[in-house]
Amino acid sequence: MASNEQTTIFVDPEPWRVTDGPLLLLAGPGTGKTHQLALRIKDLVTTRTVSPESVTVITFTKAAASNMRDRISDEGKADVYLPPNLRPRKIMTMHSLGLEIVRKNAGALALPPDFTILSDPRVRKILFQDAAVLANEEPAAAEEAAQTRQEGRVCVPGSPAAKVLGRYEEILRACKAVDYDDLIFLACTVLEQDPAVLRDYAHESTHLLVDEYQDINQSQRAFIELLVRQNRAGLFAVGDDDQSIYSFRGGTPEYIRSFRTEFGDGARILSLDESRRCPSTVMNSALAVVQQFNSARLAKPTPTFKGARSAGNKIQIHSVATDDHEAMIIATIAADPITTQKRLLKTSA
Repeated sequence: MASNEQTTIFVDPEPWRVTDGPLLLLAGPGTGKTHQLALRIKDLVTTRTVSPESVTVITFTKAAASNMRDRISDEGKADVYLPPNLRPRKIMTMHSLGLEIVRKNAGALALPPDFTILSDPRVRKILFQDAAVLANEEPAAAEEAAQTRQEGRVCVPGSPAAKVLGRYEEILRACKAVDYDDLIFLACTVLEQDPAVLRDYAHESTHLLVDEYQDINQSQRAFIELLVRQNRAGLFAVGDDDQSIYSFRGGTPEYIRSFRTEFGDGARILSLDESRRCPSTVMNSALAVVQQFNSARLAKPTPTFKGARSAGNKIQIHSVATDDHEAMIIATIAADPITTQKRLLKTSA
């Protein structure tokens, strides 16, 4: 990663106020990234009088989308509350947005209006195996095709995996179905091939807020790029390359680390530094491990802590021989946390 990106990360306690983007907000554990997104929404539709219909918020899970809607609908949270007429309609997962695009353009994709979504991984595995048989390829090609698709990548044209994938898609379409990954792939196809649809969704994403940016994969990155292609300044992405955990499905922190390279000199990278969840002993110890074993990570400002979180008990390390022994220790601590806490205080004194 280019060293100039390492030197352009600044702490900003109110990044939601920043008007010019594209902007990447690095938010470590407990720094309040969800609240920052809510504040950004309110600032856009109130202070900057942006139409709620021009704001799209993409979350990683349905629970996160529901949480965001609840936050801006809660009159008890005055700093982020919005009346119904100012709440963005599009606060949803990326796959939900993809599904909306696919459903509205099913005909252009040669899909029936009543298509279904294959979500059972067991059925998916069987269909890939069947596709390998139909393509006269080995089971290994089925595994490669399934993994490549799950990671949001495209199979090498003409490869055994590509042949299996072609048969797999034929099976799905014969069953009037798409799978979970299709929701992104096919949405990208529509946006790339139909300028009118792209224009409409780009308008609705004049301000695109993206949560958990460290876990997007290749096809999701392409989807985001299409949505902001006409107005990159409206991108507000939140994430932390130290917290990327979805590599099994192609999620990679490299899109965070290459943010400045991809979006140009106008891109800004800001950071939140106050950790409000973990005590300093836990947070600093975790960071020490990450820093030692991940030299590619972005160099961020040192975390700060207030009140009780500026201190904490010493970390107790249990070296055990088996998973069962580890589970027993955790169960013992969970069963009697008060006694455990007293013991730890005594040990750290």
